Parts: sequence; C-alpha cells; structure tokens
Amino acid sequence: MLSSYEAVAERADVVVLCHGPSEMARIAAAVAPHARILVSAVAGTSLGVVRDAYPDSAVYRIAVNSAAQIRRGVTVMAEGPAHAEDHFVRALLARIGAVITVDDTLVDTAVAVLSGVEADCSRVVHAHIRAGTGRAALDQLERFLAS
Repeated sequence: MLSSYEAVAERADVVVLCHGPSEMARIAAAVAPHARILVSAVAGTSLGVVRDAYPDSAVYRIAVNSAAQIRRGVTVMAEGPAHAEDHFVRALLARIGAVITVDDTLVDTAVAVLSGVEADCSRVVHAHIRAGTGRAALDQLERFLAS
C-alpha cells in the first residue's frame, strides 16, 4: 500500500485528481514534481488553474457522467493546448464511453446537462420498476446505451 500522494504520483503513468477545489495547492505541492500526465476531475476548477498548479505536466480537465461505470458514459474534456500524450489520454478515456471536447468555459454546463439526462433516465426507470415493468425498461435503456 502506498502511503502518500508523492508515492502514488511517482509510480503512476497518469494521475487523476478527484479532490475538492480547496485542496488544489496542497495536493499539487506533493504531486506536481512527479506527475507526467495529469487528468483533473476537480469540479468547478478551470483548466488554467490546474495547469498553473502543474506547470511541468501534460494537463487535462474532464467531467464524467455516471454511465461511465458501465462503460457507456460520456467524458467531457476541456479543449487545451496540444500535448504529445493527447492520443494516449483520449484512448484511456474512450474505454469508459464517448469523449467530447468542448471549450473549457463550457465543461460545467456540459456536466449540468449530462446530470439532467441521468436524472431523467433514473426517474423513468424507477417509475417502471414501481409499475412492475422494470426489467423491460432496463433492457430498453441498455439497448439504447449500447447503440
């Protein structure tokens, strides 16, 4: 078991940040010297802020919806400067679903839209479950997500 952020960053090919925005400086102080590729899922934190905290790393900002858990998700990635690692990072993210690139200022809006779609799907499925037709609804949703 690794006992520190530094130890994790030293061994990782890609570091994924999932902490709160208020912890950016503290965690960056430990991780930045070791992170070659950094993917930030820190909510409400612009690509510029993350790049400033990790100036020597290839930095990406993403937001992912819940369907990624079943490899049918959507990853919203902020448009940023080109890095040699771009193809590698996009290929990793594609393993959990579609990857769309938007202007950094639109990432939070895209997340809100994706969250609304998830909430609507959840309400429909739960209504079918309550009505006793849940299996059919889940099968239909799975076919839709697979297409």
